[in-house]
Amino acid sequence: MFPLIRRGATEPELGRIRRDVVRSVVDCAMTRGDGWLTPAEAQTLVEGVGLSIASTHLATTAEEAASAAREIGYPVALKAVGPEIVHKTDVGGVVLNIADEMHLREAFPALRSRVGDRMTAAMVQQMVPDGVELLVGVVVDPTFGPVIACGSGGVLVDVLHDTAFRLHPLTDVDAVEMIDSLKGVALLRGYRGQEPCDEQAVVDALLRISALVEICPGIQELELNPLKVLPSGARAVDVRVRIGHRLPGSATRRISY
Repeated sequence: MFPLIRRGATEPELGRIRRDVVRSVVDCAMTRGDGWLTPAEAQTLVEGVGLSIASTHLATTAEEAASAAREIGYPVALKAVGPEIVHKTDVGGVVLNIADEMHLREAFPALRSRVGDRMTAAMVQQMVPDGVELLVGVVVDPTFGPVIACGSGGVLVDVLHDTAFRLHPLTDVDAVEMIDSLKGVALLRGYRGQEPCDEQAVVDALLRISALVEICPGIQELELNPLKVLPSGARAVDVRVRIGHRLPGSATRRISY
């Protein structure tokens, strides 16, 4: 059965999509079985569909972290990585705005001590300028299949409950309506004299995530949170992707219809 396209809506042709790259990432990961992609795999996946992500390097020692930070440039963020860590902030696994190497070398062992054995490495990540934080993602519903999400993001995503959903595949009209329906859209449009943010970059991100799901049906759950929307463009700061050979019984983030 072909998807129903609403009158006046289109599924735009998107450039800068490397289909072979994203398929290879998921196919290789599937050989390990169902589960979460590594941070490096997730980054390659979203970059493969033309999305921008904050420059990130993986480090297992303070020395490696310092070398990565010198390459990226300060300030940086330090984030705990491990197979049991899904939401980094829940385990105290994030240190932001590290200004120099001295503070980075102090932060690395402190982070490892706080998170414990769950931390197998750390991400050293470029700090992204202040922007409006959104969530863009997808979950696979047992009945409806892939469902694309867009909402107010950051650490308060489960408190604000400001999220819109549409069935895959998305059209340009779907993406615009999702953004329009959010309470947080006022922040995108320049709340109280702030500079408006790039809404078209959010539309583009939503369409590219929908395209990714089409290319890689093994994706069961994906979340860009936060996606920082800037006056020009948008950059993902954190990416989580779960793959599987079968539909999950439940997702880690609840869908509210």
